[in-house]
Amino acid sequence: MTIATATLFAAGIAAFSAAVNLIWRMTSAKDAEARGAHRQIIQPHLENLGECVHAIVATSAILMKTKSDASLSSWKGKAHKVQATLNLLRPKIRYPLWGLDEGVRVLIRLPNWTANFKKFPDKAKDLLYIADRLRWAIDVSVRHSYSYGRPPVYYERWIVNHYATKMRNTFIEASKRRK
Repeated sequence: MTIATATLFAAGIAAFSAAVNLIWRMTSAKDAEARGAHRQIIQPHLENLGECVHAIVATSAILMKTKSDASLSSWKGKAHKVQATLNLLRPKIRYPLWGLDEGVRVLIRLPNWTANFKKFPDKAKDLLYIADRLRWAIDVSVRHSYSYGRPPVYYERWIVNHYATKMRNTFIEASKRRK
């Protein structure tokens, strides 16, 4: 190989790498825009969603521990307030956080379901354990969605729907055995 051929070969490699670099930067810029747009869509709802998802599980757990009627009615009022807030928030996050809707819908029902099992604490404990796992799955999914600037991936949606189905089935089975 002569010096002229080696120089031509090196120039060809440099031109090819410059073209690949240009294409890479163009697609990377589009991806960065899309990630930023997704973050802007879900950012206004993150604080309320995080508070409500945690509060609905926490108030349901406290509902099971209350002894007096006054305390029970006070915590029921707090739970219904969180339910109403989460119910208003659910349609706003349905499409940006696609696939988490069923988990949020099931969590909205949690205070009512735990109130049904006030006299059966062992069944309520099982329900609350699964609800806490569902809350965790929603939290992780939302955190990843915001961090990576994309809707929840298949695996995250599957985990949320798995715990939602498990929670619903636990309630149905416990209701049948209660009778």
